[in-house]
This record gives sequence, C-alpha cells and structure tokens, in this order.
Amino acid sequence: MSWSRYNCFMPKVKVNDIDIYYEIKGQGEPIVLILGLVTIITENQWLIESLAKKYKVLSFDNRGAGLTSKPDTPYSIEMMANDTACLMRAVNFNKANIIGISMGGRIALELVIESPEIVNKLILVSTSAKVVRTWRSDLVFNVLHKLPLFRDSQPH
Repeated sequence: MSWSRYNCFMPKVKVNDIDIYYEIKGQGEPIVLILGLVTIITENQWLIESLAKKYKVLSFDNRGAGLTSKPDTPYSIEMMANDTACLMRAVNFNKANIIGISMGGRIALELVIESPEIVNKLILVSTSAKVVRTWRSDLVFNVLHKLPLFRDSQPH
C-alpha cells in the first residue's frame, strides 16, 4: 500500500493556498503548539501527549513541513502566522494559549501582533524576537523550500 492511500484519513483543512495537517488532543483550556522549522507533529508526540493530559492541544505541521502542503514559493513568518490564525478559526479555537518553539516562536510573535484577539497567553521557547539578516536566514527562507526534501512528491 502506498502512503498516499492513507492521506485521505488524516485531518486536514484548506487554509489560504495550502492544506494543513493538524491534530487535536485532550480536553480543557485550548493550547496551540507552533513548531519550528520543518519540525513535525510526529517528532513531538511526547510533548503533545503531556500537554493533552490537562489541555486541549491543537498541533499542526507548518507550511512546507510534514503532511502539510509544500508549495514551491518563498515562505515568510507573516504568511505562516496567517496560516495559524486561519487554522485556529477553521477548527473553532477562537482564543487560545500559544506555545511557539524555535521558529514557531517567531510565528507566535507575529500571530499576537496581527491577531491579538485570538491569543490568550503567549509562551515562547528557544526563540528570538528579531531575525538578523544573514546568509543563513536567506538560505532558510529563499532556498530550502526549493529542495525536494521540503516538497511533496505528490501534487496537491
């Protein structure tokens, strides 16, 4: 059996120009977990399961990662924050605590600036508020998305 055969059973929602893969686990106060660069849900199940013991956790694969669409266009933090806000609205997380890890922290900061009405509390982990423009940041946002590793082998 091919992997694509199972994709029809995975929770996805159309947001902007992509399909976002997401999971909701647990009960209680809502938390949105925004992961870092090409980090995927399956790599963080231990964290999600731990949080889900007390909270209702929305986790997802960011644009360009995991089972979420990987369009062959440049990505931006602003774009990914908008993806997050639209996903939250689509799954009825109208206001939530936000945990941003690494690049997810940058996305979370942009989310709170652009959509403060949907953010209750903000928790930032291993991140910074400012990106210093270097050849490395240019590589991340302008080159890596073109590599086959970061794109689906199947069209959406």
